[in-house]
Amino acid sequence: MVCNHAMQRFSFAVCGKDVQFITDLEHCLADDFIPTTDAKKDGLVFVLPDGRAWHLEKRAFTNESGNPYTQYIATDVTELHENRVALQEENAQLRRVQSDLQVLSANVVTVTREEEILNTKMRVHDEMGRCLIAAQKYLQEGSDESIPDSMAIAWQRAVSMIKYNNETSDEDMLLQIKKTCQSVKLNFVQKGNLPLQEKAAYLLTCAVRECVTNAVRYADASELYADFTETETDATVVVYNDGKQPDAEIKEGGGLSTLRRRVERAGGSMTVQSRPRFQLTVTVPKGKEGV
Repeated sequence: MVCNHAMQRFSFAVCGKDVQFITDLEHCLADDFIPTTDAKKDGLVFVLPDGRAWHLEKRAFTNESGNPYTQYIATDVTELHENRVALQEENAQLRRVQSDLQVLSANVVTVTREEEILNTKMRVHDEMGRCLIAAQKYLQEGSDESIPDSMAIAWQRAVSMIKYNNETSDEDMLLQIKKTCQSVKLNFVQKGNLPLQEKAAYLLTCAVRECVTNAVRYADASELYADFTETETDATVVVYNDGKQPDAEIKEGGGLSTLRRRVERAGGSMTVQSRPRFQLTVTVPKGKEGV
């Protein structure tokens, strides 16, 4: 019935001819339609050789007399199309950045674990140093008495820690903690399980490991309790022992301070309780695997 010049130019650019039959434009809407010129089809959007983008749509309407008509409208959407292409490129870039961040995050976990190993070695070094100083003092005094039980136990613990670190480096961290407890005569009582998410499990394990050190060195405990719980979003561990009550409010030193920084950096929280017993509570977000 009616076709304006703009639609004729569109038809030439896409079909290579002017609009002669209604089926010419109908075919343009088909998913398998391939433009006969250098135009490119992206859904219902056609990018013409001059760079302009046009959106083609089909409408059905009835006039005042009740006669049905079919109308085809080509709308210039160049700016919208350019914005869409730019947004797609930005999304692709964001996906690449996300992939890089995942690699970086994995590296951070590795570095953090190496720091933990270094801290453990430093504690072993300090423990050995105290044992050597005590032994030197004992020998210099030339006492005829037998070696005190406290000194023997300290040496036993130091040697056990060295053996443990050399022989179990490839085993599960929680299993390593249990073996450490066994070597220093500390009964480990676990309730619940570690979360499946690696980062959350690692942080909770670090919390338990720090409590093992404190329970042995300061509380003279015989049992250590670790209660693991989970929600849909978070994982929590509550750690306490049956040792002696702290003489004063716990002041966070190197180990606890380092643990707090690591937990809070991951978006979690940490609470240290001194009364009526020492208790450490750590909650961390579980996140998603692979993210």
